[in-house]
Amino acid sequence: MAEMGHRLKEVLLVSSLSQFKGWRHRATLAPPLNPDLIRRLALPDMVRIPVANTAGSEAAGNRCCLNHDPGVLAGFEKRWRKTFFSKIKVKSVDPDIRAVWEPARLQHLAANLYDLTQNPDHPDAAALKERVADELLQWIEANPFLMGPHYMSVMECGLRVPVFFLALKVLDNLTPDQVRRIGQSVYEHAWITFRRLSTHSSRGNHTVAECIGLLAAGLIFEDQIEGRKWLNTAIATLRAEAQHQIRVDGGPLEQSFWYHRFVLDLFWLALGFLEKNGRPGLSDIKPRLILGEEFLGSFEVAEMEYPAIGDSDDGLAVAPGYHPARAGVGDGHWESMESEQGDLRWRTYEDSGYTVIRVPHGGLLAFDHGPLGMPPLYNHGHADALSLILFKNQRPMLVDPGTFRYNQAPNLRRYFKSTRAHNTVVVDRQDQAVQETGFIWSHPYKAELVKHQKSHNGFVLEAAHDGYARLAEPVWHKRAVYLLDGKVFIVRDRFGGRGVHEFEINFHLHPDVRVELDQDWWLIDNVGERVFITQLNNDGFDLVKGRKNPRLGWYSEGYNLMEVAPVLHKTVKGSPDDVSFVTVICMTEPLDSKTLEDMVASI
Repeated sequence: MAEMGHRLKEVLLVSSLSQFKGWRHRATLAPPLNPDLIRRLALPDMVRIPVANTAGSEAAGNRCCLNHDPGVLAGFEKRWRKTFFSKIKVKSVDPDIRAVWEPARLQHLAANLYDLTQNPDHPDAAALKERVADELLQWIEANPFLMGPHYMSVMECGLRVPVFFLALKVLDNLTPDQVRRIGQSVYEHAWITFRRLSTHSSRGNHTVAECIGLLAAGLIFEDQIEGRKWLNTAIATLRAEAQHQIRVDGGPLEQSFWYHRFVLDLFWLALGFLEKNGRPGLSDIKPRLILGEEFLGSFEVAEMEYPAIGDSDDGLAVAPGYHPARAGVGDGHWESMESEQGDLRWRTYEDSGYTVIRVPHGGLLAFDHGPLGMPPLYNHGHADALSLILFKNQRPMLVDPGTFRYNQAPNLRRYFKSTRAHNTVVVDRQDQAVQETGFIWSHPYKAELVKHQKSHNGFVLEAAHDGYARLAEPVWHKRAVYLLDGKVFIVRDRFGGRGVHEFEINFHLHPDVRVELDQDWWLIDNVGERVFITQLNNDGFDLVKGRKNPRLGWYSEGYNLMEVAPVLHKTVKGSPDDVSFVTVICMTEPLDSKTLEDMVASI
């Protein structure tokens, strides 16, 4: 009932805004900025990092277009620039709206401005300030309030406000009229964000991004009643969302590692704004953020690089090359034991549903035994229950194929979210949950960790999920992962249920790997780092690459990027009690048949 009331109120607001331009103008007319207040405001601390040479990022000063043609994005923007945002119709032939929005986050300008704060004596500082001011003001002029695509999502409004805040603080070359125009845009962005704040079923990373805009605008207009409402709402909402979106063990409620990084950085940005300006209103959420950092740190395969689990859209909290200052965190609590190969360590996050294992020879294996995503819509989760990801010395071996893109490619969106696109088992060519739209799942599964214990020469994890219990003849999937002697993983998949079904197991490999079959073992070589994989039953694996129907063997390195990749694949038909898969992964060298037989017999 509360959600229905909220939605109705939003519909009425948007309708009135579209029809009564005079009321819209009067309601959003900004009061004059207080120059003394602006002068006293401080910027949050930033950490400079090298701009990654990855998909979706460009050097500071250039627009990031998420691997789309910038001319196509500009053409769409120009076509709808004079249309009220709710009346814009995005057709199947149009570019992905997420890519249209990315340049208008203006974070490329934020990168320039933060460069100036870190190097104020740069010889080109005056020219850079002039260029940034010109582009920022041209954007404001070209995108009047609520007109065009950049007001369709209030998340986008929220992410722009910190850039305006930064401009007001750094650009000392602005005229009074230019300051007024930026202040007016801040007020308008916060005004609509406050009234369309993502709540109820829309809660998620959007809510946090929107609150960043309210917080920054609230500081700018804190001498006004409206500004204080924005600030207080942002603080209260961020406090609640820190407890909601970051699980008690530090993991992500959205079941997306990329969005977890994004949300944590937004929270650190909020803390930076408040604490640098003498307002410790959110300091109590720091322990939760530190848990989140420890969680991500457990899975880190290289500096600020994590396995691709769940959705990713390459979005940033601040700008290319910058992230907000974060509190230092420890290594957390790891379980460990010695093996003949050296020490091995593991951590299980039971609430979030992940276990990470670090073995000698630089191996990292992540096991997903968690839920689908953030209820009730599960927007950014993938149907990846009981999936595995494997790295060796930072080289990806078994991978999650990624996200590709969100919009205008429904079949590919469906594939990259699907169970088939993950290192687990598919039953009857169906997903573990039902994809209703590109962002909505129904019939979510329940996954649970059944066993987590040491053995005489390693340890064993066992988990199960009920995603296929919805079938007319239900099936239950249980996967056990055994680590033996610090160098061998044995993955055993078993099933229960009724009827005859098709069982399909897939292990997706990184496009960079070289794959060769040597007798019964598949050699997986990624620039000299090698692992060996075999299937002990069902006549071994088949190798699939770039299949289109049904789609299998594709990888997305970044937003709107896709390439062919190898998959070790096998399909077997039979009753649940008669079908099983036993997969062996050796981190150093393949085992001889006698050793392999003894190892399997020992589990």
